[in-house]
Amino acid sequence: LCWITVWAVVYAAYALLWRWAFDRLPIQLNAAAKRLCVDRSVFSKEAAQCVVAITSHIVLGPLALSVLCGYLAGPPEFGITSFAHGVTPDAHWAGLDVYTCICGEVFTANMIYQTLFWFLGWEKRTVDSLLHHLGFLVAGILVHWAAMYGKLTTAAIGMEISSPFLSLHILFRQIEGRCFSVVSDIASIIFALTFVVVRIGVFGYVLIDFHHHVWRQRQLFPAFTVWPLTYGILVAFTAGWILQWFWLRLLFSKTLKMCKSQAKRE
Repeated sequence: LCWITVWAVVYAAYALLWRWAFDRLPIQLNAAAKRLCVDRSVFSKEAAQCVVAITSHIVLGPLALSVLCGYLAGPPEFGITSFAHGVTPDAHWAGLDVYTCICGEVFTANMIYQTLFWFLGWEKRTVDSLLHHLGFLVAGILVHWAAMYGKLTTAAIGMEISSPFLSLHILFRQIEGRCFSVVSDIASIIFALTFVVVRIGVFGYVLIDFHHHVWRQRQLFPAFTVWPLTYGILVAFTAGWILQWFWLRLLFSKTLKMCKSQAKRE
């Protein structure tokens, strides 16, 4: 918990630094941002959040997915715990555990930071975003407590590989200039693709696999498994995946609206 606290403080300080920088940069907001009553103060907060997400998740997401590949390549019981056979794991599985712990600590700290800054008004106060922050914060704490389920954990963290593109889209769509608009559009397309592949597909596969282990293959779990804690982890991550499907519906709706708008212009 000590390192989680340290990372949360680092995230908060990093965001405050970027807000200070955006307050002083000569950035001109476009007409769309002004119609939504986005002033420089609001923009600086949102932009700071975006830069924090871009620069952190562009590392965290791929790292988590690379660790996940290691779990997927091995026996299913090692995705539950590297101590599945009751002996000290070899260097390979111990290394995966170390990277999983690092990813988990940074991710949980990020959820603490995002939850706090949601209440401070640094992002749009939507119920679904708050549920996302709180849900995965609870999931992170439970996994940290259990010290198990590396495959499920890295699959969940790996979903953040799509976040930099969403943040880039949100940041650049508010700035005046043709090049910013083009980058924003390209980022939105990449976000949509990575969202479907990783958040719905990859994480969904690993989550369903975990459900199968819990309900049909309990022999894979070690004797020291705390089942009430495991059920809590199962519920938290399942709720997180359901939220992704809710966002997918919104994503399709916005994509369809954007295509219709583009067709009218042409």
